[in-house]
Amino acid sequence: MSRCIAVVSGKGGVGKTTTAINISTSMNKHGKRAVLVDSNVSAPNVGLHLGINNPKKTLNQAIRNDINIKDAIHKHSSGLKLIPASLSIDELKVIDIENFRDFIPEINKHADIVVLDAAAGLNSEALAVLESCDEVLVVTTPDLTSVTDALRTMKVAEFLEKPIIGVVLNMLRNDKFEMKQKAIEEILGYPVITKIPYHKNVKEAFRKKQPVVHSHPKSKVSKEYEKLVSFILGEKYFETAKQDTMMNYVLRKLGLL
Repeated sequence: MSRCIAVVSGKGGVGKTTTAINISTSMNKHGKRAVLVDSNVSAPNVGLHLGINNPKKTLNQAIRNDINIKDAIHKHSSGLKLIPASLSIDELKVIDIENFRDFIPEINKHADIVVLDAAAGLNSEALAVLESCDEVLVVTTPDLTSVTDALRTMKVAEFLEKPIIGVVLNMLRNDKFEMKQKAIEEILGYPVITKIPYHKNVKEAFRKKQPVVHSHPKSKVSKEYEKLVSFILGEKYFETAKQDTMMNYVLRKLGLL
């Protein structure tokens, strides 16, 4: 049975799209058929992150019933499958985002997991995604405005009876101005399941139009995304240190260490 996970945030600029791209790519590495959908039709960014600037077939066309949704699935060089939204303002004027939920069952036919990159905040697009998904993953940065905005989004998810997987704490710089994890968890009422450090590799990956887990698989950021996906999928995460012995590596693979 397919899962549909919405990646949401209370405000923009917290790394929601980056998170959606990298967990989708990592899920493929775990052997799952993941499809990422750019559900932010008013301000689509997934294609821009991955170098797909002028897709010929888009989510917008599918919502208008001009094409079948499966025909809008693109494959990135990293192996990631995605459905981009159009950058054209003209296309935005002629779609009804309320119809979005009708397309999830069709996408489910082509995926084990559908990841929805939602619009930030609580506009009609974000609400349509929350209503369409099975589960919610919340992304925030360690500052009060991001956390309080995330809380509003989470309250709506709870009202809609959508299970919340947990909180991704993104862009950590470990300075004295950041909120502490404990305080964030007390405000939101949910655990922080991963802490993604602020790192230049993310910018380098964006320049290369690649997911960071693909372009920099051994970076600290990528390892945290891999751990996050292991948590979401309910699988064990094994990190083999360079100085580790082959015997320990094999034992871990067998679940004996």
